[in-house]
Amino acid sequence: MRRLLGGLFMILVALTSCGHGEKGYPYKTLRLQDFSALRDDRFAVSNYSIRRLIDSLRVSERDTDYVDVMCNRYYAEHQPYLWISRSGDDLRSDTLVAWLAGLDSTGVPEARVYLPQLRRALKRLHDIDFDDRHTASLTMATVEYYMTKSLLRYASGLRFGFIHPAKLLNQLDPVDGDTTGLRKRTLCALPLEHPGRSFLCQVFASIRQHHIEDLLQAVQPQDETYRRLVEAYNAPRVTRAQRRILALNIERSRWRIKGGGTERYVIVNLPAQRLTAYDTRGDSTLTMKVCYGSREHKTPLLASRLTKLELNPYWIIPQSIVRRSIIPAHLGDTTYFNNRRFKIIDRATGNVISPLHVTAEMLTGGGYFVRQDRGEDNSLGKMIFRFSNPFVIYLHDTNSREAFSQRYRAVSHGCIRLERPFDLARFLFADRGDDYIDRIRVAIDLPAETSVGRQLKEQGKDKELKTCTLEEPVGLLIVYYTAYPSASGVEYYPDVYGYDRIMASHLLQ
Repeated sequence: MRRLLGGLFMILVALTSCGHGEKGYPYKTLRLQDFSALRDDRFAVSNYSIRRLIDSLRVSERDTDYVDVMCNRYYAEHQPYLWISRSGDDLRSDTLVAWLAGLDSTGVPEARVYLPQLRRALKRLHDIDFDDRHTASLTMATVEYYMTKSLLRYASGLRFGFIHPAKLLNQLDPVDGDTTGLRKRTLCALPLEHPGRSFLCQVFASIRQHHIEDLLQAVQPQDETYRRLVEAYNAPRVTRAQRRILALNIERSRWRIKGGGTERYVIVNLPAQRLTAYDTRGDSTLTMKVCYGSREHKTPLLASRLTKLELNPYWIIPQSIVRRSIIPAHLGDTTYFNNRRFKIIDRATGNVISPLHVTAEMLTGGGYFVRQDRGEDNSLGKMIFRFSNPFVIYLHDTNSREAFSQRYRAVSHGCIRLERPFDLARFLFADRGDDYIDRIRVAIDLPAETSVGRQLKEQGKDKELKTCTLEEPVGLLIVYYTAYPSASGVEYYPDVYGYDRIMASHLLQ
């Protein structure tokens, strides 16, 4: 590098200026041993040594993340150096180090992007401070390898997030009934963007073309949630515990969900135990309490689109609930089934089968299912909002209203129970007009408010509306923020599922 070569040149000048002002041929007293410092192994630099030392560095890391693996592959293939050369450097290292230092203001430890190693190596290189343990070759190898690796980590971390939630969360809970303990439940199904080949090509091109500043500017998150959480993190009176929580939620705000947004969307934040619906066309919002999955039956994080509303639905009891319930123990007890309005249905024929003729093995074997009839005491209540997902969970009404008065509402088997489901229906179908909203209202036995609703009541046709399909699907996000911006600042929520602890062990250590 230029600074290293300049330093070596000064050594040569010092050795050749020992005449103390004497005129004449200046090199007449120069001897071979005067070059001993330049022949010292500590100062020796060779392409072979640098390549060998880079190989040693990358093998010692034992990386598994995509960008790290791709960095290692680049150097394993002995691709051209990106930072060191015979002609020196051009301050790109100083630019990158300055940006890396800024991560501290978002709670990301410097060690995650190798900033301590880079600072030491760059200082040693610039000061020509080499010894038997820290040779010039090792220092240059360290600079070359970790500059690339830190830039890849920084750029991908700011653009996509420093950790992958699915890798962490989807290894926590075993699948019900799996005696091996090897199969795990999917707790995070958010369709997040991840760095791919095109992104890596962009990063490598930015290094080669000396456009690092442009790249670093481009990867900065523009999300308002991110901005406000970072602002809170750097506020003067934030406690250490709050900074830890904020750092984890700043990371969550870096995750980018695939797919375009919609003008209207619904967000369920599990730690906040709250649903919020937004309409960007008029800046209108709706918010309500929710109940959600218990710690044993965690509600998964996901992104989907609400497509339809069903009124007065049946409840098809999931097999996982049937197996864990006391239902199989009551086979043969018709009073138990009649009181709860449970019916056993043959999957092949759709026929209702008496509980007198079904064994526990038959009921849990997959050939039959249990259905609860429509009505007031149906566990789904009178409304269910459906969206595509592989977990058989929904947003729905409930016949257990008392749970909404509880402080801790993680009580379901995974579904989201709504405090005010009709208000959500009115929000979703507002474009259909008052008459359509009143058709929904009377179908669930609420008083009519329009002449159309009153006429349906009089004609006994108020229950005819069973399914309401949205003309334009509405975005749905089920997320997990333990700190989130509000009108009054940032609100903090309990870490109900323990996800903060898992994330902190991978991000903040």
